[in-house]
Amino acid sequence: MKSLIMRRIDRLLKQLNKKNSKPFNFIIGLFLLPLFTLYGLIEAFYLVFFGPYKSFQYIAKQNKKGAFKSSYQQHLEFKHKTRVFSASTVVIIIISVFTVNVVTGALNLNNIFPVFADTSFTVDNLGDASDANAGDGNCATAGAVCTLRAAIEEHNALGGTNTIDFSVSGTINVNSYIRIDSDNLMIDGGSNHDVVINGSGAAIGDHDCLYINNSSDNTIKGLVIQNCRYGIRISTALATGNIIQNNYIGTNTAGTSSVSNGTGISISGNSNIIGTDGDGVNDSNEGNLISGNTSIGIGGGGIGNTIAGNIIGPNISGTAI
Repeated sequence: MKSLIMRRIDRLLKQLNKKNSKPFNFIIGLFLLPLFTLYGLIEAFYLVFFGPYKSFQYIAKQNKKGAFKSSYQQHLEFKHKTRVFSASTVVIIIISVFTVNVVTGALNLNNIFPVFADTSFTVDNLGDASDANAGDGNCATAGAVCTLRAAIEEHNALGGTNTIDFSVSGTINVNSYIRIDSDNLMIDGGSNHDVVINGSGAAIGDHDCLYINNSSDNTIKGLVIQNCRYGIRISTALATGNIIQNNYIGTNTAGTSSVSNGTGISISGNSNIIGTDGDGVNDSNEGNLISGNTSIGIGGGGIGNTIAGNIIGPNISGTAI
């Protein structure tokens, strides 16, 4: 049988369903949160501490009447059952409080599990320093500037659909690979090919300049990538739907001479696009220039990858490098 307080709470919940008013729900939810919490604490305290004592009193009284032969043994059994019941009751009350307040709007899950809005990060520094506090939504190194590495680290920590663009031009000398671990990132170097990623300063074996690792639906466009073991590496079968367009990979910024990588682009994912997507919109500007690389222009494997509209081998004018 429900107690008076629980019957009143049920009545309030029925009123919530009838009202269907967000302000009303919010106010009632704020009222129910401390009420439910207090009720749960009182019940839990009573069951844990007074339940066994009351049971012992009751069993002792029955024993005097000859109802039980071993009051202490009965007490121990009842005490164990009471505590098990008490623990489960506390869990149920906590879940009930949480659920009621989420439903009524008094508790916003975003305050507990924050989800940042889609973000645009603007790289304003050509350094390679890491973000000072990845995941706070602010691309800033310890020196209070936004590097490409810091912006990608923010994206990896935040998730969501994010964009990285550049307010500076020049060469970014990376000290190790920059890994993209989260989906839905666009890196847009613009149309002038004046942002260069150079891996010549990285340690041998650690200079896969841009490394898409197990992530999907990322876009890299408008960059010049030089002196890397792999200019862009798309790794594992989980890396799907990535788009690589309008980059110069293995050349200078003019696209006329070689500044080689080992391999231009390495793919081991599925259903990625290297070059034009063939949708009839800006197709002529979507191809990559992939030339001057010492090993392979595009290599790897995977299923359903599209490689189209690229210049592979010669320079931007179509003549040998």
